[in-house]
Amino acid sequence: MNNLSALITELCPNGVEYKELQAVLKIKNGSDYKSFGEGDIPVYGSGGIIAHTNRFAYDKPSVLIPRKGSVDKLYYVDVPFWNVDTIFYTEINTGLVIPRYVYHCLLREHLEKLNTAGGVPSLTQNVLNKVKIPVPPLEVQREIVRILDTFTELTAELTAELTARRQQYEYYRNKLLSIGNNPTPILELRDIVKKSCSGATPVKSNDEYYENGIIPWIRTQDVRFNEITEVDSYITEKAVNETAAKWIPENCVIVAISGA
Repeated sequence: MNNLSALITELCPNGVEYKELQAVLKIKNGSDYKSFGEGDIPVYGSGGIIAHTNRFAYDKPSVLIPRKGSVDKLYYVDVPFWNVDTIFYTEINTGLVIPRYVYHCLLREHLEKLNTAGGVPSLTQNVLNKVKIPVPPLEVQREIVRILDTFTELTAELTAELTARRQQYEYYRNKLLSIGNNPTPILELRDIVKKSCSGATPVKSNDEYYENGIIPWIRTQDVRFNEITEVDSYITEKAVNETAAKWIPENCVIVAISGA
């Protein structure tokens, strides 16, 4: 980040100019591919890759922008590809902007907010062409891309690790809790639960139930299939004494009955 700050100070002493997309790239329509043969060229629709064919529409780095349907998605493609008519591709002026930089800029813009349709979400070239992005010198763009791609890689690694851990947990949970031919009996919850009860929400308009409260109050949004070690809301003794809110002993299982 220090290198980026130094570059901006050196190369952008008067700030960074913003340009409309139409000044740095051309938005192109897609078309049908079904008359082509099979191949290894990916075919993109608004939801991602939908097929493979033997012809490409464009073979340079491009940002693909959905025209209809999943307009909250963007795709950066740096291999030859074909795109159907539900998604635009872009011919980017690499003398002004780095394609990967454009991708990160457009992710920030949340283009789905520019939806022009009342039914199926849609984006038009006229609307997209007017979107403005900062256009610093290419050297600054490269550093921004390097930093953001590093975070992207870390996020992907963490996501993969979490997925693996979740699968590992599910495997051992199912293995440990599977009865199989074991004669161990399966019991209903009411056979092993000493007591169950529902909670309550003290009237929100009564400040005496909440102000300076020190009793942890578990709400539906606090129940996330995990241990609850802290909460964001607290109630008073008065709330417990005058409403259906109840003290719950520690080491109990909390089940959300609505909302979550």
